[in-house]
Parts: sequence; C-alpha cells; structure tokens
Amino acid sequence: DTEGLTASETLDSGLNRFQVVNTDITLVNGNAIFIAGLKYTPNSSWSFGLSLRSPSVRLHSDGNLFFEQGESDPSGAEVVSSFNRQNIQDRRSQTRFSPMLRAGLAYQSPHRFTVSADVSAHLPVDYPLIDIEDPEVRQRLPFNPEVERRPVVNFNAGIEYLVAREVSIAMGAFSNFSSAPSIAANPELDQLPDVVLYGLTIALGYFGEFTLCRLGQAVE
Repeated sequence: DTEGLTASETLDSGLNRFQVVNTDITLVNGNAIFIAGLKYTPNSSWSFGLSLRSPSVRLHSDGNLFFEQGESDPSGAEVVSSFNRQNIQDRRSQTRFSPMLRAGLAYQSPHRFTVSADVSAHLPVDYPLIDIEDPEVRQRLPFNPEVERRPVVNFNAGIEYLVAREVSIAMGAFSNFSSAPSIAANPELDQLPDVVLYGLTIALGYFGEFTLCRLGQAVE
C-alpha cells in the first residue's frame, strides 16, 4: 500500500505553507490449508458431499513500513521546517483463514439436467495484520491492523440443463454474507467493510470431445 499527500496554502505574504506525507507499506505472508472431503453416491442420480477445511498454518511472514513527513511554515518571524523519516523492517504480518465446513448435494438426470446446492459454515477468527506495539506507529497506519471475523454461513444453488447434446445452459444463486463486525454509529477506528451480498449467475456451456467451454456472467 503506497499513499502520498501534499497540502499547501498561500499566505498573505505570498509564501507557501505546505506539508508532505508519504506512506509505503508492504506485507507479504504465505499460508497452508488442508481440505479433506467425503462423497457418497447411493445411486446414479444422487450425490452427497462433505468437506472440512483446516485453519491456516503460517509458512512465511514479512512486513516493511516506511513513513515520511515534511512540513514548512513561513508564517512566523522565521521559517519553521521539519522532516521526519521512519523505516521499520522485518515485522511479522499475517492473514489467517478460519476452519470451514461445507455440505452439499446434487441430483442428476443423465443427459438432461443437474441440480445442486451446498451450504458452508465459516468459524470466527481474529488476528493482527502486522505486529506493531508502538502507539505512534499504529496511528500512522492507513488501516486498522486488528482483523476480527465473525462466524458466517453462505449458500450456493444452481441448475444446468442440456438444450442439446453438446450445449448446456446453467443458472445459479449464491450468498456472500459479511463476516466483519457491525459498524458502530460513531466508530473511533477504521473498520472492515460490513457488506451483505446476494448474487445470480448464468452461463452457456459447450461440451467438446476433450474440452468443456463456458461463457457466463455473475451479478452481485
């Protein structure tokens, strides 16, 4: 994240009072997750599935922060200028993924249509994006470093119909509920976006001898 801000004001004397602020933040981290699943097909039409995703395991973490601030004020008897630069390197950063459980089912009429649906449950998780204890440095961050995710449940459902042996049309609906806490009426800190979305999808498919091509559109 790189941000820069320059503010200036022309005084009655014709001189300019100005302030320059630059921020450059780089967070790099890597995680591993593990997914195990089960599938049960009692007959040629019905299928049932269950999968479990593990919490993320941090493999790599790095955070570098650079702050620069300069200002000049010629409004007094003497010009007052200051310049401050702070470079913080090799701090631990992270992005965590909570455990997730997904259950789904599908009904298939061979060479005619397929209907499927699933529900996913995401457990809560909270973590700091970057480990910074100095309150002055935390104030300079252009974001709230504390991430809090609530438990949330989402769904997906869809149908695919073969209009010809090689051509299908598919439609679906899904939810994308926010796991962020509700935003207070008068928040004192930056907060994660709390947005609840529903979506619709439509797609055309072409089944080749060795390939499957789809062209679709999703709307949230």
